[in-house]
Amino acid sequence: MKTPRVTLLETERALEAAREAGVPDALAELNVFRVLLHRPKVAKAMSDLLLSMLFGGVLDDRLRELVIMRIGWATGADYEWTQHWAIARETFGCTDGDLLE
Repeated sequence: MKTPRVTLLETERALEAAREAGVPDALAELNVFRVLLHRPKVAKAMSDLLLSMLFGGVLDDRLRELVIMRIGWATGADYEWTQHWAIARETFGCTDGDLLE
């Protein structure tokens, strides 16, 4: 197994850093934020951007998730695709057909 270029912060350390930076706990537990929280100011900026895009937009939740999935597929973003597959299916009721067609 390869050694990662950037190590993930342990969950408890990520939560501490997130609280100090003003990043929500729920984000601090995600792998991408466990990397970003090595630089708390960057993590805070990404958190603010992400939350404004997710919850400050004009698309309804299901359509927004379908857009995320389509962009993830079109750009070959394996991480986004796999992370959002379960969200799209379980949270927003998307079917395999919705996601694969």
